[in-house]
Amino acid sequence: MSLISIAIAWTLGIILAYQIGLDASLWGWLILAIVPGLFYARRRGQGTAIVWLMVAAMAGGWRYVAARPTIDATHLAHYNDQGRVLVEGYISAEPVVRDRYTQIEVTARQLTCHSRVTAVGGRLVANVPHYPEPQYGDVVRLV
Repeated sequence: MSLISIAIAWTLGIILAYQIGLDASLWGWLILAIVPGLFYARRRGQGTAIVWLMVAAMAGGWRYVAARPTIDATHLAHYNDQGRVLVEGYISAEPVVRDRYTQIEVTARQLTCHSRVTAVGGRLVANVPHYPEPQYGDVVRLV
């Protein structure tokens, strides 16, 4: 069994997880359900490669579901394409000075959308003018 076949099985598991949308715990149970098949195939002396490929596919599906972030009203990404919003947060990385602007990474604390203030989490990257010069840790408000 080659690494390529394991990678293909892993990728097929990701595609399957995208299509059927099971919960991460169900993927874990599927992996555990396949493990006895490994012992059975090993005792018979055949079919272990197929069982390992099934384990790789289920593990790929589990990884896909487990790695997806939950985007709800407390996540900054929830407000994409919602119109103008005011984001308040702090500069969480060293600013990068470019030719015409300075690039800053902001960790959001709260957001104002349609006159409603919401506590949020998440990071964003913004291009701002050079002056006033932003510093790491500064509290900023971006529209």
